[in-house]
Amino acid sequence: SLATVALAMGIAAFSVRRSLQPVDSLSRSVSAIDVNNPDSRLDIGGLPSELKPVAGKIQVMTQQLIQAVARERRFARNVAHELRTPLAEARMLAEVGALAEDCDASRSALGEIGKTTQELEQIVESLLSLSRYESGIQKPEPEPVELAAEVRHEASRLDGAARARGLTLEFTLPAEV
Repeated sequence: SLATVALAMGIAAFSVRRSLQPVDSLSRSVSAIDVNNPDSRLDIGGLPSELKPVAGKIQVMTQQLIQAVARERRFARNVAHELRTPLAEARMLAEVGALAEDCDASRSALGEIGKTTQELEQIVESLLSLSRYESGIQKPEPEPVELAAEVRHEASRLDGAARARGLTLEFTLPAEV
């Protein structure tokens, strides 16, 4: 009877190990997924039909995770790209204001820094909106943009810095674009 019990325990252990082998295979496949690789997929070919729905759900969650990581990376790149120019402009204006001999020139530089920081605030709001749009939290509402007016606005904003360097900005634009 001792031999029968030992044999039964051996058969049970073998059966449990063999029946859990697909779960172990699924676990290894999940561990092999690379969130930095958008083509990463689970290998569900050899799984029994009982585990395929679980593997399918894991696959969906994995793809959502990979998309979220990609979205966050795009957002970080956009932030760095969009903020670089206004920050450099604010730094340049601060340096010009610090070198100014009179209070009027310093005040003018501070006023320009104030305008630049308003633009930075608008850029940050736009990037946050972009992040909400990409994640599906909010839907974009397209609006017409007057491109000629935007170019004129940017040109007038840079006109003082251009004149300080002896440059003149000239544009030939239609009334509206």
